Amino acid sequence: MVYPSYNGDYSFFAYLLDKLSYELDILFFISAGNLNADDLFIIYDRMQTPGYAPLLDYPAHFFSPEEMSDEHSCEATNLKEPAESLNNMTVGALADNLNAGTLVDMSLDKITPAYYTSKYHVSPYYKVNGGRLKSKHINYRLFKPDIVFPGGDYGADSAGMQVLSTGVGTDLYRQECGTSFATPFATNLAAQIAHKYPTINTQSIKALMINSSTPTAPSGFLQDHLNRLKEKFSVLEFGKSLAALSRSEKLKINKWFHQEDLLSRLMGHGKPDPVKALSSDRKSITVIIEDRIAVDTHKAIPIHLPKYLNAFGKQSTLIEVEATLCYKFHPDFYEQMGYNPLHISFNFIKTFTDPVKTAKVAAYRQDADGLNFYTPLYRGLTEAADKNTARKEALGVKRVLETWSDDFYPNIRQFSNTQKLKLKININDLAKTGNEISLIVRCTGKSEASYEVKNYLSGQHPFSMVLTFSELTKKDFSGVDFYEQFTNINVTADIVAALEAEADDLEADF
Repeated sequence: MVYPSYNGDYSFFAYLLDKLSYELDILFFISAGNLNADDLFIIYDRMQTPGYAPLLDYPAHFFSPEEMSDEHSCEATNLKEPAESLNNMTVGALADNLNAGTLVDMSLDKITPAYYTSKYHVSPYYKVNGGRLKSKHINYRLFKPDIVFPGGDYGADSAGMQVLSTGVGTDLYRQECGTSFATPFATNLAAQIAHKYPTINTQSIKALMINSSTPTAPSGFLQDHLNRLKEKFSVLEFGKSLAALSRSEKLKINKWFHQEDLLSRLMGHGKPDPVKALSSDRKSITVIIEDRIAVDTHKAIPIHLPKYLNAFGKQSTLIEVEATLCYKFHPDFYEQMGYNPLHISFNFIKTFTDPVKTAKVAAYRQDADGLNFYTPLYRGLTEAADKNTARKEALGVKRVLETWSDDFYPNIRQFSNTQKLKLKININDLAKTGNEISLIVRCTGKSEASYEVKNYLSGQHPFSMVLTFSELTKKDFSGVDFYEQFTNINVTADIVAALEAEADDLEADF
């Protein structure tokens, strides 16, 4: 199987799948790929000698820059073509084999990525054209695989996944492992969603699965290895220990070797929860929004939160919102930095009167109709930083505006077309917003693009949003049903029929 080099280009195979997905509303499920079977056999044999090669130890084998052995280079754990496809779903493997009576062999634990599974190949550490990428060039919200499912572990037969085969004698099963065994679990869940909701599009299926996903393992299992890398490359890069680095030097090292970043590149958004992806309950509700948006516009979708929540007092979190955006795009194979030329992202802000005004406030627009939100807000402020702070405090659901789902850097980094955010709402947030918040969706595109791409960007662009609202109160409030209360005050027309306003400015710091 062919794997891209670190920071390598998109393959033509991935491009074809992305193009088919865009044109025909198809969703392909692609296994992330495995470490070469011959390499695995040799590595497993060598690992029986303790201390033979630390590079082969789990999880060092996934990511050990500028280190190689006769058996292994960590570049071989990069995902295999066409798993870098962005319009489709890429599935990695956990070491779990769904058999409670067995243990893992080469991997650390059943809840961690399998030893053989592949990771996303883009890294801020590796050089491009002789120089390292700056952090502003790396989109840390762009990664693969999208999700993981159990695929078994390599080594002892008992660690593998039991699958049907010709078998031996009367035994019709054998023990195998691989991302190819994890991928059918994802396809099966997608089929269940499509059966239950036959009218939704494929990007909504993708969003439902990702929105229900959580990592099965905390990132701490990577920390000891990354600490060793930080210390080693502090000396190599700056000639001094990690403790002696300046703040800017330490920041650079931390960008290169960050456990949350590496975990995302191994596990994506985590393992989907079929129950959560398929249904709501008394304490939670999942909403699907399918809509379109034009470049250089904002769209506001109002959301009302039940008033009975205000009686719970100062509990740390009353409502948790999990939101996932997925959209398909027409890929530009000849412009790797602009392979996805379309930027759509989202955030949550206070609601201002109605969707039109809210969208205009989000877009910093002051028009001839008399909407003049920012002039009084900026009164007495002269510094841009002070104005930015005032704006974020005024718009934010929390004390200040939360980070957008994807940063806006139109020509220096790649866009992510799969984004996920969480928002936790407490009693102070309800008081600040008057129990009314708005989902804000914004759209722009690559300004440095070919005529064909600019023509594509000029149209309306479909997107899918999945939002799960969960009440996290510790006890029932007089038998009030959150699902019923939420649906009563959020009329379907209010959720779906959002109005647009042209954006005068799409600043990167918004």
